[in-house]
Amino acid sequence: MESTESLHARIATLVHAHFDALPARSKPIVRDDGTREWIPMSGIVIVKGRASSALGLYSGTQSGAKCLPASQIPHCKGLVLHDSHAEILALRAFNYWLLSECQGFLAAERNHTTDPSQTPPYQSPYLRRRRSCSAQEPPLELHPDLKIYMYCTCAPCGDASMELCMASQQDATPWEVETNNTETRSTAALSSDADTLLDGRGYFSRLGIVRRKPARADAESTRSKSCSDKLSLRQVASLLSYETSLLVATTQNAYLEGVILPEEEISRVACDRAFGEQGRMRELAGRFWTSQFETAGSIEPGGQRQTGEEAWSCLSDMGRGTFILGAFFHLGE
Repeated sequence: MESTESLHARIATLVHAHFDALPARSKPIVRDDGTREWIPMSGIVIVKGRASSALGLYSGTQSGAKCLPASQIPHCKGLVLHDSHAEILALRAFNYWLLSECQGFLAAERNHTTDPSQTPPYQSPYLRRRRSCSAQEPPLELHPDLKIYMYCTCAPCGDASMELCMASQQDATPWEVETNNTETRSTAALSSDADTLLDGRGYFSRLGIVRRKPARADAESTRSKSCSDKLSLRQVASLLSYETSLLVATTQNAYLEGVILPEEEISRVACDRAFGEQGRMRELAGRFWTSQFETAGSIEPGGQRQTGEEAWSCLSDMGRGTFILGAFFHLGE
């Protein structure tokens, strides 16, 4: 019998259950003085089938809230992860898992080719071979009945959480932008407002713009964009990393179907502005572009992606306690 619990609640329950089952090491603890530690957590959940009865947490649950300071980047030689926020770790883990699935899929195919009598044809529940593609195109694609959701315990840092940050301050009055503050400006062009690099929770009077991490005012500056900005980018460029896109085609379901947040972590105004049709992404409405690879048979028409009026998903309540933010962009039919 299928559970009567709503899909978004089941997704949230699955992510929390996975986290609870992990070893105690590196988890938040209760300190000797009674203070309870906490950390943002995110997870990617794949839903298979229209009935939404099959859920799977395939890339694991990630937690984190740190970023590498900009001053340390030249010393890391590309060997240290710049952005360790939970949402970004979840996306990286999803791509790692997907590459592992590609490896298993292709290895099974080779084994079947070598000895077809002993090895049955491999049928992946997640990937399939594309029906027609050239040698220069990705050979695989996600099964069309898969949908990808992200669950987060905290609102994404950056523009989607500015109202929440303001409400948490003793004085919620927006801060004025100090034009002589060179700490928040690009060293390349101090005189241009377009080149201003705003910290995650600074300058509440500036909304609908790209922000950088970290949110803490006492932390050293980074060169990492906020999670709100990176999620917006992923809904234009897809969840697939460059490496993954060499093997897996960018199909309609290679984008987030929704982001699930606790009710208290949602500001409808902020989410509308950060991701909505009339928000900061509105200039993309009606735009067309073509992916790196021709994707005939995957995205119509002709491998192009559209953000049009009918392609937007509105914010909608999905029940008390949690909220689904519909995919920021949908593919054109």
